[in-house]
Amino acid sequence: MSASKASPLTSESGISGLIDTLANILAGAPLLPATKTEILNFVNHKSGSPAVLDYLPYTTPTNQQMRDRVRAVIHLIVTSAEYATQK
Repeated sequence: MSASKASPLTSESGISGLIDTLANILAGAPLLPATKTEILNFVNHKSGSPAVLDYLPYTTPTNQQMRDRVRAVIHLIVTSAEYATQK
């Protein structure tokens, strides 16, 4: 996925679409709603701990911030149960 394609997906409102797109590519199917919510909350800095990812919540991300968000989503997908039990 090129940076130009990822740009709208890495904004605050586009993370859900980024998770869906990467889950389909990596796991071959959508994630369970609970897993998607956990990833979404983590990347959008809604985990309850302000020190978790101070650099991820933003609306207009820089190239580095877009990369960090994509990396975080990929990491969380490949460590999910859905990815581990891909058929």
